[in-house]
Amino acid sequence: MTKMQDQIWISLGIENCIREIHQTSFRKETIDIALSNVCRYVEACSGVIYLLKENTKELNLISTHAMLDNQKIHKTIKVGQGSMGQVALDRKPIILTDGKQTRTIMVNGVVQDQNFSILTYPLLHKNNLIGVMELVMYREAHSYKLEFIGRISEIIAGYVEKYSLFENQVEPNNKKYNKISAEELQKDDTELYSLIAHQLKNPLNSILVLSEMLFKNCNNSFSMKEVKQLKMINLAGKNLLNLIDQNFEKVRSEAVQVINKSRAGESQENDIEIEKSIERNNTIKWESQNSLHNKKIMLVDDDVNNLFTLSSVLEAQGAKTLQVNSGIRSVELLRKQPVDLILMDILMPGMDGYSTIKSIRNMAEGNKVPIIAITAQNKIGNSQKCIEAGANDYISKPIDYSLLVRLIKSWSHTTAR
Repeated sequence: MTKMQDQIWISLGIENCIREIHQTSFRKETIDIALSNVCRYVEACSGVIYLLKENTKELNLISTHAMLDNQKIHKTIKVGQGSMGQVALDRKPIILTDGKQTRTIMVNGVVQDQNFSILTYPLLHKNNLIGVMELVMYREAHSYKLEFIGRISEIIAGYVEKYSLFENQVEPNNKKYNKISAEELQKDDTELYSLIAHQLKNPLNSILVLSEMLFKNCNNSFSMKEVKQLKMINLAGKNLLNLIDQNFEKVRSEAVQVINKSRAGESQENDIEIEKSIERNNTIKWESQNSLHNKKIMLVDDDVNNLFTLSSVLEAQGAKTLQVNSGIRSVELLRKQPVDLILMDILMPGMDGYSTIKSIRNMAEGNKVPIIAITAQNKIGNSQKCIEAGANDYISKPIDYSLLVRLIKSWSHTTAR
């Protein structure tokens, strides 16, 4: 129950932050609102956001929250300087506790005189460093708060990059950004909306799957009242999913139509035919009802909660799972440990699911292993990309685990292609 409650807290926080951001017209105020919202939600006493200036390799202060007059704020920090500069250099977060001792030797965005924790996160958008966000807390942050900050930082990165583009756009002598077209900005919006939907659907997937597993109450471990509460959680999760689809998918698809207007016809027809073909194949394969007992399944996902949820579902069906948090690691492990089937998340940092599937298909150890791709959006075209990369099938988040089990049962008794 605790893990599911954590995921609900994360989902609500992301949704609340996005709602507040979208109530503003886009300008610097948007970044300030985002930072303030995050600080309040995780109970951080103060925070800062810095924007990377690529040409000077410097981080420039663009937003602060709840800073006191006696706090010294560095307006500019060089990449590699102090823990904040190191985060920019390594593109990995640094979590410091007992900040009173460490601050005497480190240069960061915020300087304090008492014990505290400092959470410094890179702002990465499309694998590009956009800036750095730092939060200060007077208590140690729980793991679910760290997960929330990690997720929301990716979304904030998208807005910070957009802020940077608009700031440069109004500079009369900036030839690079004066050439940015409306189409390019709209494409950037599309990618940002996709990222938001992805970050919301990931914790939702855990909520829906775990709550459904629990309210089925197979071991009679819950009272009728508790089962009813779990069903309410599951229903609330589904309602939130509908809101995501209504508010984000519509905007995203409209932007795609503008960008791809000239080639919408033939491409879309081909995608629809592929969708129908996969549907027909799935309908046939679901007839297989063999058990998953002793099947070894590799789960590849950068999100530890997704790995936990998937492994819980599959192990309850008698399968053995091998959990891997990156595409590169999955390729390495597959050379040493054969598996019966692979579940591959598509949206992963670094080596994404498409590239990982292609690499596996080029290996002697992986060219015949059935692969089911897991996508964040149920979008026409996603299935085609998965199949072209070498996947046998795909399923969209939030995952219908009954459907997933049926897919695994059917494919685990076949070879790839």
